[in-house]
Amino acid sequence: DGLVQTVALWKNNLKGQLPMELGELSAVKVLSLYSNQLTGTLPANFVQMKSLDTFYLHENDFIGDIGFMCSSLSITYFRSDCYGEPPEVSCPCCDVCCAKDDATGESQCFTK
Repeated sequence: DGLVQTVALWKNNLKGQLPMELGELSAVKVLSLYSNQLTGTLPANFVQMKSLDTFYLHENDFIGDIGFMCSSLSITYFRSDCYGEPPEVSCPCCDVCCAKDDATGESQCFTK
């Protein structure tokens, strides 16, 4: 059908906030953005990605509550930096939560 179904940009040294235009990719099934230097909050229009099944956001510097993604979408594989005290991100539906270990600098992930 010619529509983008996978966006795989992990470990690409991406910096800054996510553009709202990503939310317009309604046919995307996989959005993998982990291990970059992305910041800020998720754009609210990401709920328009109704086909999204795999969403990897961990090992970035996102902040805030991404629970709005939980109530609008049925994401099977959802990872974010939602572990730690306090967590960087609040994600009630993430199946895996990660946090950077301050001592080693390595990310540790845990299944909910």
